[in-house]
Amino acid sequence: MKQAEEIGFAVFIFIMFIIFVLFGLKFTSIARTVPMTLAVPGLVCAGILAGKKILQGIGAAKALKETPGPGTPAPAKPEGRRILEIWSWVLGFIAGIHLLGFLIAIPLFLLSFLFFFAKRSFVNSSIISIVFTVGIYLLFYVGLQTEF
Repeated sequence: MKQAEEIGFAVFIFIMFIIFVLFGLKFTSIARTVPMTLAVPGLVCAGILAGKKILQGIGAAKALKETPGPGTPAPAKPEGRRILEIWSWVLGFIAGIHLLGFLIAIPLFLLSFLFFFAKRSFVNSSIISIVFTVGIYLLFYVGLQTEF
């Protein structure tokens, strides 16, 4: 049953983040900064995901009890074409970083992804691309002082 597998996986991820938090607490106060900044938001997100999957499972079980028989439609299956398309975008982004550089690949990828795949308007895609690229520049090149 697909629903049971999704619930099991979400609970497994939640347990892994609990372990990550417990191990992070064993470090000294300065050394635990990085593990805890990763573990606590991950724990919250994994808890939300696990709770959502459990509630969906309860809702699906109630709906199954209320609707009789073979007339119920089958749940929609993920399309293999869409998955391949997403992987193509990811590989294209990696190739763009390799060939063009990080700061050039980010706005090009975001603009094209948002416009063609997410079906956003060109103006909206442009604004998001510019704001995100400026944010990345300020974070990495100004704040962290990394080299180009």
